[in-house]
Amino acid sequence: MATIVETRPPVSLVKSDPFSVTDLPRFGQLIETATDAFVKELTDFFDYTKSDGLNKIKELPNIQKFSFGSQQNNAGLETVVNLIISYADTLGKFPMISISSSSFKERKMGLGSNFVSKVQRPISIVSTKSGPFDLSSVLGDLTITVETTPTVDVTRESVIDFRTSLFSNPSNVSVDDLVRVINKTQALYYTCYNANGFFAIEAGGICARYENNSIELIDGNVQLLDLLGLSVGDSSSYSDSDNPVKNRYTVAADLVLNIDVVCGSINTRAELADLVFSFFAYYMQNKAFQLYGRSYFDSAIDTEWWHLSLKNQFTWGGEVNKVRPGGEQYDYIFAVRGSVPIFIEDFIDKTLSDGQNPIMLERSNVVESVVNPDGDVVGDYFSYNYRK
Repeated sequence: MATIVETRPPVSLVKSDPFSVTDLPRFGQLIETATDAFVKELTDFFDYTKSDGLNKIKELPNIQKFSFGSQQNNAGLETVVNLIISYADTLGKFPMISISSSSFKERKMGLGSNFVSKVQRPISIVSTKSGPFDLSSVLGDLTITVETTPTVDVTRESVIDFRTSLFSNPSNVSVDDLVRVINKTQALYYTCYNANGFFAIEAGGICARYENNSIELIDGNVQLLDLLGLSVGDSSSYSDSDNPVKNRYTVAADLVLNIDVVCGSINTRAELADLVFSFFAYYMQNKAFQLYGRSYFDSAIDTEWWHLSLKNQFTWGGEVNKVRPGGEQYDYIFAVRGSVPIFIEDFIDKTLSDGQNPIMLERSNVVESVVNPDGDVVGDYFSYNYRK
């Protein structure tokens, strides 16, 4: 009996990189964030350098975002086409995919407030040297030992093994290689991740909670520690003042984006329109029809907490055939408008402060004392008074 293998990539939740490093997403700019995200994703989808780039379409589209086109009917599309072709340098850049917003409706995610919850970044130790690393140059046992606090008053020592047999090329091991191998073969009470190019070990994992945890590097091969940029004694705790608890707030909205396909050929318009539909209806399945800001995957970035999800209701609207300016009457520009309903939410974390210093609201800041029932405290209590 033949073995059937699924060649399609698995569904995975991954970060969406900014379209421009000089124009990063900002909290509350939902329309700007959504349009930038799809410009980036569609650009990657039609990328020549990818294995199936030329299999999609021979003439790659010019993908742009615009701040006009507020209508979903033909009049709105015709306005977009008129504005596009009014600029001489765009005529040579067809076929084009124009992305703009159509409608916006606020979504309130809580009752009477934008507050979500109190949050704290996971506790971690980050190396000071970036990869790749030559593990074959290290003598002795390639191990380091970290101690975490998976539950209250209980510590756990974990030995992390970097032995060369785990890697296909031990003389050239990237940070991603370290993260992938260690997380899949050993990590239970900790989690490794790529901290913007540096190897990091986070307290918390499959068998341990991330909150109210701590981590300390207590032993290790001296050469290996020097290679990674780590030191015995490196530590981090949930009660450290440089990682305070924060209040998280959110804004959210239902959006409809216009996806306008503008071409110099009616056949190209039909072909490109089919590919755009396939991107939203099929290829986005690789990402579970969702896009995430980089903060969900990179602890070094704390300002891109946006999350976007498709509603899987893509529709094509009316078509427009516009006479090309300066040309013959039979020389047209052809356009069609698609509508993409989405939901997008964005978060921002605010540090609590007394005007000078961050306020820590965790267990280490609270002292438990027995109440004097004869007059120590008046009010509702259960035999204990918790004071700072």
